[in-house]
Amino acid sequence: VLFQEKHRMHPSQLVALLKRNKNVHVKDEWVKQCLQFLQNQQDITSIPKPQLVEDLYKQFLVTDYTQSGTGRLPPDVSTLHNFVIAGPIVLQINEMWNQSEALEHRYQDTKQRMLKICFTDGKQLCYGMEYQKIPQLSLVRTHPGTKVSISNVTVRRGILLLKPSSITVLGGGVEQLIEKYNNVRKQSVKSIVPKEWADELGEFKPEEANTDAGSDDES
Repeated sequence: VLFQEKHRMHPSQLVALLKRNKNVHVKDEWVKQCLQFLQNQQDITSIPKPQLVEDLYKQFLVTDYTQSGTGRLPPDVSTLHNFVIAGPIVLQINEMWNQSEALEHRYQDTKQRMLKICFTDGKQLCYGMEYQKIPQLSLVRTHPGTKVSISNVTVRRGILLLKPSSITVLGGGVEQLIEKYNNVRKQSVKSIVPKEWADELGEFKPEEANTDAGSDDES
């Protein structure tokens, strides 16, 4: 029996609730698949509607936005100049690095850190720069796949200029993106240091990271 027949709620209704309550814009098909996944874990037909929305939101945080998102950024955002994104808009961090450092320190939170961040809204890629230091972001603690909410962001020559007041970390992380990040990080180091050093490079492990998104990570 289909979930919506038993629960008397169509996926489109849950999509609307996620949009209204969480400012998350996702596809009906993703919600349908997610409901089936949750139903396979436990009987969710009697779960109250607010709790079901929370469960879907938790799944959203750990799902690649390219699978679930419908796109919220302005069209051709990479071509915009002197434009303000009022938001709030939820984005996913695909990757970030320390643009102010040479390759060997590119993935470290140094004192002169200036992050460059690759985002997606599920449909478009865009890039942001740390215009002012953002304590809630860390190359050590912020997982690839983390979801953030941006608002009142100026775009110059296609780049989002970010400051602490314009970004809120929602949390999450995507296993496949974390694995890709580890590989990129290792390869960047292997290209400039002896092999025996690079082999000792620790991997980014979310379970070991501090989950306090608001903590300031000074190096």
